[in-house]
Amino acid sequence: MDDRRHTNHAPAEQAYDTHPVGMPPGPVDAAPLYPGDRRAGPYSPEVMHDAAGFGPAAWPATDFRPYDFRPYHAEIARLRHRLASAHAANNRQATEIRRRTEQALAQQKNFWVGKIETLQQRIAVLQHESQREQENREQKNAAIDKQLAEARGAAHALNRHIATLKHELKHVALAASSEQQELKRAHDSIVNRHHAAIAEQLATIESLQQQMDDQDEILEHWKTAQEQAVQLSEWYETEHERERVRYTQLVDEFARFRSKTSEAFAVCEDEIETLEATVGILQTDHEIVELINADLDHLADKRESEIEQLQAELEAVSEEKTSLIETVAGLKSTSDDFDASLFAKDQEIDATKRLATEAQRQLEQTRRENKGLASQNDQLRHRAADLTNEITKLQTELADAKDRADRAESMRLERDHQIREIQSAARAADANALLRANEAEQQYAVELQRLEDELERQKQAQHSDSQLNGIDQAKVTELEHALAASQRAVTASSTENDRLQQTIDQLHTRLAELQRAGETKADRVELLEDTLSELRHDASNHQQENVQLRADLAELRSQLAESADRIATAQHTISQQTEALDQKSQQLEQLEQSRQERDVEAFRSDLEAELAAKWQAQVTELEQNQVTLRERHHQAQLAQQQTIESLQQQLRERIAERDSLKQRDDASGEQIRTLQSQLADWSMQESPVEEVKRLSNELSRCISQHAREREALLWRIEQLQTVRALGRAA
Repeated sequence: MDDRRHTNHAPAEQAYDTHPVGMPPGPVDAAPLYPGDRRAGPYSPEVMHDAAGFGPAAWPATDFRPYDFRPYHAEIARLRHRLASAHAANNRQATEIRRRTEQALAQQKNFWVGKIETLQQRIAVLQHESQREQENREQKNAAIDKQLAEARGAAHALNRHIATLKHELKHVALAASSEQQELKRAHDSIVNRHHAAIAEQLATIESLQQQMDDQDEILEHWKTAQEQAVQLSEWYETEHERERVRYTQLVDEFARFRSKTSEAFAVCEDEIETLEATVGILQTDHEIVELINADLDHLADKRESEIEQLQAELEAVSEEKTSLIETVAGLKSTSDDFDASLFAKDQEIDATKRLATEAQRQLEQTRRENKGLASQNDQLRHRAADLTNEITKLQTELADAKDRADRAESMRLERDHQIREIQSAARAADANALLRANEAEQQYAVELQRLEDELERQKQAQHSDSQLNGIDQAKVTELEHALAASQRAVTASSTENDRLQQTIDQLHTRLAELQRAGETKADRVELLEDTLSELRHDASNHQQENVQLRADLAELRSQLAESADRIATAQHTISQQTEALDQKSQQLEQLEQSRQERDVEAFRSDLEAELAAKWQAQVTELEQNQVTLRERHHQAQLAQQQTIESLQQQLRERIAERDSLKQRDDASGEQIRTLQSQLADWSMQESPVEEVKRLSNELSRCISQHAREREALLWRIEQLQTVRALGRAA
């Protein structure tokens, strides 16, 4: 609530009708007001006069425009001026209060200083008298004692009087300090109220500034929308190049993977050959062969499990390929539908162009009709000039007719005179002459009446022609104004059509770019499909190679079993031969048995250690190769899955963007058709001025709708940027 209406001064003569905001003015008494005067109240007349201007100013009665900031700037300037005036009034009031307070304090100080000086003078006089009495006391002891007692009583009374004066001075100082505090509190309340009013004005200024900032932000959004669109297209191009480089890297990694796989299979084949060579060496020890068979069985089981995993992964890849093929088919059908819609849009644009050409032709026809009306106006002007000439001729003929009438009158008089002269001669001739004179008079009267009627008709025709000429002139002027307004409207509509055509061309360019990008994405998807087919083919080859390895492993197992049988047979034969040799050369064996056993045990232990080390190294290397191949295959699958997901996401984004652009293209085509229909309707209107006003309102509505669509597009761009940032962060 505004506190300026609640004052503490006494009611005075009011002037509500003359005050700008309906507030009562200050006191009308011309007498000076002092700080202690209760008539002044908490505000001075200057403050009340300055505070009277804080009422809300009327908003300029002009049409509001969304981008016209002049009313805001004018309002801000007015509020700043009011704020400066409030500050000035506050400063003036504070200065006046301070000056009055200082004057009052100075007056009181001077009063009490004068009073104290008077008392001090009296004290000095009394002291002088006491000294003089003391001197007299030395002269007169008895008189001095009495006078001293009197002086002491007077001194005590004077001290009491001085104490009383000091007490009164203290009370006066307290009253002055309390009055000063009251003045200070009044000043603080005034300052607080002024600050509240200033805060309200500042809040209004901040709200207006916020509105201006919002409008500036809208304008900045309008300006940066195209830049963001360009940046988005550039980002699409960079993403395209990045995906191409990524695809090249994937192809290179797949080639390296194939080379490493072939190298691993070559190493496996070498190891198999080494194992086949080792089989001949291991025929001397059946237990080591059994251990090797067990290890090979374990490795075969691991390989089978890995082959099953690869088969499951290949099935998943085949399912993903099937889904990708279905997605690509759907995208192709969508692209075909979009091409058909683009062809329909091209047909609509051609029809729109034809309609615009027809409207231009109708405009040219209207101009020719206006030229015909101008020529008709010239003809009417020539006709008016001819009528004026005819009126002049008729006036000359009227003058000639009057002359003839005068001459006829004179002839009639002459004939009357002749008739009177020859009346006595022949009554028949007189009668004939009178009859002829009467006939002549009737003829002359009829002729005069006819001429007067003809003159009246000519005047009426001239008046009607002048009225028609004025009406035609007004119509011509109105038609000229309508033609100028129509030309301006046509110019504005042609400008708007050019701008819409530029927007349509830009949209077509964007659609072509998106179509090319979609074709590029389709090519990339086809390349990925080819890569997936190659991967499946390689996986099938690997599976066949694994099957071949399993068959070779089974053959090795059978060969190892046969070798074990042969080793068992050889051992049995060796044992028999050894028994026979033992019977024949027992002494030699006893002599050399210790040395042979030591040599055989040493050779066997060395051979076992060497074979175990080689086997362990080969097994470790095979396991490491298998782990490496598995990790690389898993990483390649993850990279392919991520690439496929990113491509699907980009494809969905492109489809959504294409749909939005298609909707915008439809909206633009609808706007063009609406404007063309409005132009055709306007060309057929009888009151072009009203139609121009209606078209102006419709154009403002279209501009506001275009602004809303642009804001929606900016919101979509921000969403795409957010998605892109999230994708980069992921």
